[in-house]
Amino acid sequence: MAQPAASIDPRRDLVSLLPRLRRFALTLASDVSEAEDLVLGACSAVLADGLPGDAPRLDLHLFAAIRTLANAHAGTSPKRGASAPSKCQSLVLAAPKNLAASFLLVEVEGLSYAEAADVLDISSDAVASQLCEARLYFSTLPSDVTERRA
Repeated sequence: MAQPAASIDPRRDLVSLLPRLRRFALTLASDVSEAEDLVLGACSAVLADGLPGDAPRLDLHLFAAIRTLANAHAGTSPKRGASAPSKCQSLVLAAPKNLAASFLLVEVEGLSYAEAADVLDISSDAVASQLCEARLYFSTLPSDVTERRA
């Protein structure tokens, strides 16, 4: 006899998702403080409203919520500069927003092109194009800011 599908409790997995959500928010925000506000807003909404029945996965739903909040608040948030970004965060913040977001979702988070397209509300072809541009952008960075591997 098949067991019923377990209901999704977003509170259980939310803490483990925070580093991933922060990384993604940094690709859309103008600074670290704004990224934290985006994560807080998305998490608060999920905790208050619950996960929609048609949401496939909590992480994808939260990524999309962060993107929606970033679009809604574009240009309206004052820069507070509460904390200085790390060298890596500075590189992400310096990258074009759409390129960094696509690159992070596919290359770092391991989402498929279709999943990334759903999160970003663009076509899979646009994700592929942005990935190509992002790879070219990151390949032009000076060698002193990139990771060296043996």
